[in-house]
Amino acid sequence: MQAAADKKGQSSSFLLQSRLCILFFGADLNTSVRFTSVQHRSRRRSIQCSQPERSNRPVHGLSSAKFPNNYTEQAAPCTRTSRLIDSLGTARWISKERCVSGQLSVRSCVGLIFEVLRSHFKPVAPPTNRKVCGHRLEHCRNEKSSWPPPQDPRALPVSRFDRGSTGVKMRKFAYCKVVLATSLVWVMIDMFILLYFSECNKCDDKKERGLPGRDTWTTLLRTVQSVIDRSPRHLLEEIVLVDDASERGLIRARLKGASISTGQVITFLDAHCECTIGWLEPLLSRIKLDKKTVVCPIIDVISDDTFEYMAGSDMTYGGFNWKLNFRWYPVPQREMDRRKGDRTLPVRTPTMAGGLFSIDRDYFQEIGTYDSGMDIWGGENLEISFRIWQCGGTLEIVTCSHVGHVFRKATPYTFPGGTGQIINKNNRRLAEVWMDEFKNFFYIISPGVTKVDYGDISSRSSLRQRLQCKPFSWYLEQVYPDSQIPRHYYSLGEIRNVETNQCLDNMARKENEKVGIFNCHGMGGNQVFSYTANKEIRTDDLCLDVSKLNGPVMMLKCHHLKGNQLWEYDPMKLSLVHVNSNQCLDKASEDDSQVPSVKDCSGVRSQQWLLRNVTLPEIF
Repeated sequence: MQAAADKKGQSSSFLLQSRLCILFFGADLNTSVRFTSVQHRSRRRSIQCSQPERSNRPVHGLSSAKFPNNYTEQAAPCTRTSRLIDSLGTARWISKERCVSGQLSVRSCVGLIFEVLRSHFKPVAPPTNRKVCGHRLEHCRNEKSSWPPPQDPRALPVSRFDRGSTGVKMRKFAYCKVVLATSLVWVMIDMFILLYFSECNKCDDKKERGLPGRDTWTTLLRTVQSVIDRSPRHLLEEIVLVDDASERGLIRARLKGASISTGQVITFLDAHCECTIGWLEPLLSRIKLDKKTVVCPIIDVISDDTFEYMAGSDMTYGGFNWKLNFRWYPVPQREMDRRKGDRTLPVRTPTMAGGLFSIDRDYFQEIGTYDSGMDIWGGENLEISFRIWQCGGTLEIVTCSHVGHVFRKATPYTFPGGTGQIINKNNRRLAEVWMDEFKNFFYIISPGVTKVDYGDISSRSSLRQRLQCKPFSWYLEQVYPDSQIPRHYYSLGEIRNVETNQCLDNMARKENEKVGIFNCHGMGGNQVFSYTANKEIRTDDLCLDVSKLNGPVMMLKCHHLKGNQLWEYDPMKLSLVHVNSNQCLDKASEDDSQVPSVKDCSGVRSQQWLLRNVTLPEIF
């Protein structure tokens, strides 16, 4: 393998990650496969993965591996992974591997894979946005990056399936998830793709349940097949299987996979994706031009109910709200001006969703990979986004690369200690290291974050000093001036009615809903409003808006066009005047005791409001 890698000048890898064993498959298209095993241990049970001895006799054109001596028919939980690889491979590309722990039946797992693959896998051609990427070929040719590919992009056609056992009782499986990743090489660039999943688990035989994991396997197979079919053949070389024992979570699983990869470019994908034709080349082209460029595809939507494929927009980019939740926002005019109307050019994005992106492997190591102190997932996408920008890199959405993604309505698993506890810890770590004084604003909005133990951050702080990263204020001014975090404001805190002693409260309501009014609690959170230098009254990315006389006060997306969202505060009269209607903000009416409205200005106490800045000592 080493000789083959040296001969090609680069190595590449394809990583699979599950809960059972860590296996590292490496191969040149013209050589046999080299295996590397890495072991994790679960707190609940010990998993032992054996590296098989080599057999010199090929099986069906594939280099093969013997079973370990302690192999039995009822002791091969990882066999379905190797048989999956075997089914997707061709001669001289991928060999077999066996992993033994006595958890699953060989026949069950093998039968599941091939029955699902044979019966359910039919790649769907996603819609093409011809207006945006109609000139993709010309665009990629202009990059002068070995275009077109020397071979047909259909990489590894599946011409043969080993059906395994046909007598499969599908009800034995409660769910099937897996983790996959691959390193692909394009010109002088290798690419490593990571997909997150877990293994088959048997149901209790007494429970005559169906197979809720059937669609999970189908989706996984579609992901794998789309990567293989829609990437140039010479880009696929190496496969790695990572076992995280289902307890380490996405962040540490990705760190493990990346640490043993050999590709020059790492691409992370979720397991429920579908790559489109031409998805790969535009990503690698940007990294080839500058290794400090981190790129994301446009994420198309695949319905989790019908699997309908819906093209994503090239006119949105990533941001975040007051609570550090990732959000999509319209591309601002300044970015459209920078691109001079050419929508095939990449969009510079302040943050990324985190599930699908490509990064140079050396640069990934240079800027500190992921924060290993974070748990499971949540906040890691913003942390790495801040770090990329503040430490000299660039984050882009490549509009000519499309990857479909199944967006689930809810997370199908639980977090140790609860979802809120994990995400609060992760967000506290990123705020302490990267947000400087702006972390206090985040703590005012989310006071519960300050109550979690966020661990030791000394190594991450040292990393920031070593890389000589810029302050967060620079990020807000230069990269994300449209941020929802208020930087120029007259007031940031509660808005209290003089007569009722109640405060405006967003009541955790959403866009196009009415703002509320409630007893003041002085704890920040939903009662924090900013009266900005643009004379907007904001709560997160929503602004107070009035559209009719004597009407209720609504919360609408801030449009920065003044109009119905323009308010004048008179510090002498303590009045908040809605400029368009020339009416004053008043207390809640008798008809709706929790919704303020606007009325003709009369100077009464119910129309007087105190704007107070909330500070951390008042809350904690």
